[in-house]
Amino acid sequence: MYSSITIANHFLRESWKAGTRDITPMKLLKLVYIAHGWFLGDTGNRLIYDPVCAWPYGPVIPNLYFRINHYRGYPITSEITSEIGFSNEPELCDSVIKFLDIILKHYNQYSAFELSALTHQKDTPWYKVKKTSSQKKLDSRSVLIPDDVIKAYYAEKIEAVKRQQ
Repeated sequence: MYSSITIANHFLRESWKAGTRDITPMKLLKLVYIAHGWFLGDTGNRLIYDPVCAWPYGPVIPNLYFRINHYRGYPITSEITSEIGFSNEPELCDSVIKFLDIILKHYNQYSAFELSALTHQKDTPWYKVKKTSSQKKLDSRSVLIPDDVIKAYYAEKIEAVKRQQ
């Protein structure tokens, strides 16, 4: 398991290497969330240890959000620092790097708004949690999206992809 910041920095570095410099906070949050969902649905294990929350306008990883929100709607121009510093962050293993690169290759072509629309569709984890008010709240606006809800949604997507092959 990794920090959402570690995953975000990988996406930023790889995008910059490819010449793409359009990753805004919203796009980065959605990329990390989507990667976490696919990983959880495929392996049954969390990719990130940070909680994922349902905020009024979509799924958010608060720890990452508060590190990048000062960019507002503008592209992120530098790597993100964490409270504990880079030296305490574990290195990504090769299989996770390969996985993240597949996610980035597929989803980086979408705008922040297109990614947001994907995460707001009917029956997504965010949609399900927003419909029910009985979920655990972390603070006044942060309703936790449980891992089992994310896992079930993405496991179903994986099964649908396998059926199409």
